[in-house]
Amino acid sequence: SMNDEDDPRKRIWKAKYISYKCMHCKTETVKKPSKTDMDNINYAWNLSPHNVPGNWYLIYNTRINVYEKMRVSDIYTPRNFMIIQLIKKEIFRCKDPKIRHILLFQLSAILRIASMMAHEGGGPYQNNYFIFKKGMIEQNPILLFKKKGAYLQNHYKVFFSVWRKIGFDSAPKGSNWMKDWLADDFAEIESKEKPLMFKVLSADELDNAIPAEAVHYIHTDPPYYDQIPYLELHLPFVAILELTSESDYRHLLRKEIIISDSPERRDKNKTPDGLSNYKQFLMNSMKNVAKVLITGRWASIWFCTQDETIWRIFSDSLKLSGLDDKYDHLVVRRDQSFKAKIEYFRNPLARILKQDLLIHCLKIARPIQPIRIPINIARDLFIEVAEKVIKRKGSSSTGELYLEFVKECFNRFHEPPPKIDYTEILERDQRFVKSKEIIPQGNRKYKEIIVWRLKDVNDKSRLTYYMEGDK
Repeated sequence: SMNDEDDPRKRIWKAKYISYKCMHCKTETVKKPSKTDMDNINYAWNLSPHNVPGNWYLIYNTRINVYEKMRVSDIYTPRNFMIIQLIKKEIFRCKDPKIRHILLFQLSAILRIASMMAHEGGGPYQNNYFIFKKGMIEQNPILLFKKKGAYLQNHYKVFFSVWRKIGFDSAPKGSNWMKDWLADDFAEIESKEKPLMFKVLSADELDNAIPAEAVHYIHTDPPYYDQIPYLELHLPFVAILELTSESDYRHLLRKEIIISDSPERRDKNKTPDGLSNYKQFLMNSMKNVAKVLITGRWASIWFCTQDETIWRIFSDSLKLSGLDDKYDHLVVRRDQSFKAKIEYFRNPLARILKQDLLIHCLKIARPIQPIRIPINIARDLFIEVAEKVIKRKGSSSTGELYLEFVKECFNRFHEPPPKIDYTEILERDQRFVKSKEIIPQGNRKYKEIIVWRLKDVNDKSRLTYYMEGDK
């Protein structure tokens, strides 16, 4: 970009390099654009893609880098958007529905890569419409589509081998495999006529597809409060592939269990009404999960939030639905959204609660009354955990103490700790001594951290500790 505008529509782009490949010797090289190249690029940038199917307005939300009145075409270069439309037009001309769906699946795999958005390596850039001001790459959609087609063709055989791996006598054969293997309703599953059923519906409508007390195990991953607005981020896919009408998509937005910063979604904003709607939708979903689960069977549920109030809403939804939280596992995520990274620096406890919590719940026959951890008990437990960890390790950082403390709270109470200043508790207790340490971060980088020790207690090596035990 030749200017520094945040809104990508206001940027003036200049081609820096062109990568091209010889079709004869298959060699690839890079060159600087010539005047003819620039004339072609400028001509393409003057195309008007607005009056094409699927060019919907994006949901205005600057937290995910969507500005007011932005369209789907604004996240693509003009010629890439037009090429994608031409590919889609040819796909829709295909009369065989099976081939048409496979080709649409193939097209869906290039929609992010062919855009101006960052996509390399996943990470937080996957959770927003971020477009680099320097280093934006315009990929060739035709080459991408051909590459994905070859990949799909090579891996199509894997699909059939999976059927054999999961215990079926033989893989489905011929064009009628969907008719022979996929059930239309749950009655065909229960009668063992067909082994699989796929349904796309809201979680609070689960009992419309599955009868009560019919499922032996549930593994689910509900939306994490305000971390990632899924439907907003997937609008380009829905629009370009024409998966539904724009009015039906707007109806789905109203039913999404999420908190959004978008001014267009006021019923989903972080307001008392928005929180009330979120709580109601989440509670209804958990009740339906519990309803279809057989009593005495298990549900594994992922959840993550850095907001203590939302932890309460989620935990209460489980308990009041009759799902007894028996085991909890904190799982460190490789990638976080921008939201998670910002909260990491604002809230010390967020450094722990940013992690995914995998909760294993046993369905019992009655609702469970939620229990809060009293503040005085939380203080005493934090001191107990801190003393134990420091005796074991000799010294410990604040983050390590928080992590062990939160784990202990989930183990004992199946609840996150109340939101108080735990660092202040250590500072007031004269048994604990605070100091600073410099630790290496790799690549010759170093970081200063706060560590805690016990007064008049010598550091113990790990070997000594494991040989003598915790004294």
